Amino acid sequence: MSPPRLCALAMLLAPLPAAAATPAEILAALAAADSPALADLVQQTYEGAGLSWDDRLVWRFESYDYTFNYFDPREQLIVLGSVPEAGEIEAYWLNWSRTLTGGRWVPAAFFTDPAEATALARFNQFIIALHEAAHAVTYRYDYGHVARHDYSVNCREFYADRLTAAALDDLAEAAGAFASLRTRYLALIADMDASIAPQLRHSIPSLAALEADCSLIDVAQPTPESLEAYASAFFERHRLLLSVDLPSLAEMAEAHLFPPLAAFMADMPHIPAHPDYRLESIGTVPEFQPVSDFLQGPGHFAPGFADDGQLFLARIDYDAETARIDLHFGPPGALEPVLLAADYPAAARDLQLVNIAPSNPDLFHGLISEPQQGAAVGFTPFTAARTDGQWEVSFGDTLPDMQLARLLLTPSGRLALLASDDAQPWGFNAGWVGVLFDPATGETVATHGYDGLYGLPLAVSDTGQLITIAYDLLYEFETDGRFWVVAGNGLPGLKDGTTPATTELIDPSGARLMPDGTLLFLDAAPDGTSAVIRRLNYPAGGQ
Repeated sequence: MSPPRLCALAMLLAPLPAAAATPAEILAALAAADSPALADLVQQTYEGAGLSWDDRLVWRFESYDYTFNYFDPREQLIVLGSVPEAGEIEAYWLNWSRTLTGGRWVPAAFFTDPAEATALARFNQFIIALHEAAHAVTYRYDYGHVARHDYSVNCREFYADRLTAAALDDLAEAAGAFASLRTRYLALIADMDASIAPQLRHSIPSLAALEADCSLIDVAQPTPESLEAYASAFFERHRLLLSVDLPSLAEMAEAHLFPPLAAFMADMPHIPAHPDYRLESIGTVPEFQPVSDFLQGPGHFAPGFADDGQLFLARIDYDAETARIDLHFGPPGALEPVLLAADYPAAARDLQLVNIAPSNPDLFHGLISEPQQGAAVGFTPFTAARTDGQWEVSFGDTLPDMQLARLLLTPSGRLALLASDDAQPWGFNAGWVGVLFDPATGETVATHGYDGLYGLPLAVSDTGQLITIAYDLLYEFETDGRFWVVAGNGLPGLKDGTTPATTELIDPSGARLMPDGTLLFLDAAPDGTSAVIRRLNYPAGGQ
């Protein structure tokens, strides 16, 4: 893709800027030593620059004397020390002196009075919060950055520093109080750096040299016991960044964060804009975790939407020693037993519920997987029907030697069994075959082959189009191989919208195309313990 087209795509993927935190709001939170409020304002600072914030991200505040602050991309967690209260300032600075300089730096010799020590202590925590949040948004938009320079720690930190410094520059231009704080902070880090043991001190000749080669100094990954050299590198980078007039945070995002996402999305076209397009969250399901290859049993459910749009859940429990199976089904919070300690047709060392396809409260279909030789998996479809209050479950023939499979209902109620013996659940995969049949007669209606798909099938139309999920995107695949992204911008999150590029997804499951053309699906909530019912209205076929 040409650079102009890539830039245009980057701007399309950039969310509309939210209201940025004001200098007055930040100063008020610092004066009140209000760490949660400060975290909210840091988020607003990045959103105000047009960046999307991950809805799953959690801030965890430790004691004011906590010094090993970090962002964990796997847990979407920022951990940092709290903003110190009035009676904690002296201990705060003495603790940093011990941690970063071995106690050689003397706080009382630097600060002009207790008020300045307090202001700079709280400003320091604000900078740390900005810095860890900068890591979060950098990982979000450019996950590969950490490996780009042979996993250089200095490069990883520089990517966060330049966003932090740009945000501080914006605030300094908007309010004299921040300009004064920045000036004294520069003097503070120079004074502290001078107190670090010479053999642990770093020197960077210029900002131009750092930008040309961010790995020009070798910085070791720190531990709570070895922060001196790491701190010196931090001081050097900030000395250079805070001493010049930087581009705004919004311009930094446009230059460094939007292009990697745009490059990732370059070959994944969104469906065209349409006035009726809408993704909306319409309900919640508490205490929900989806089943997976690793998570089954109590608390983990396979979701599915019935013909009328009602959500149903199912779960199984299997005892390999007795080959007995329990199966429960019903609406959220009201599951009833369908099978209890029932004999499974063939003993298996493990059984997992893959997915369900409910028609109504008295009829649902499902798919069970069981491991076979090597990496192969067998998939067994079943149908459960209730008559006069009694459930009867019939198991079909096992489809052997597969890797992945799904059993789905079309809008008109036909069943589609899709399977692959060579598939990657989260990337591009090949070899899928789909068979559409009448569930009442078992008669085959159509057979479709799919030479290439992104991710896993979630829903199917009556003519064989598939909705799949991969890379935090929902795709529509035609039977001839053409595809469009129908929801998602490549960033995980729970954001509704009226264009595909403004929507975000976390972990869709249990999807069903409905007769009215909408797509219903369940998505994970940001808290990780519940789910959200979402409805997508979109023009099918990329129209």
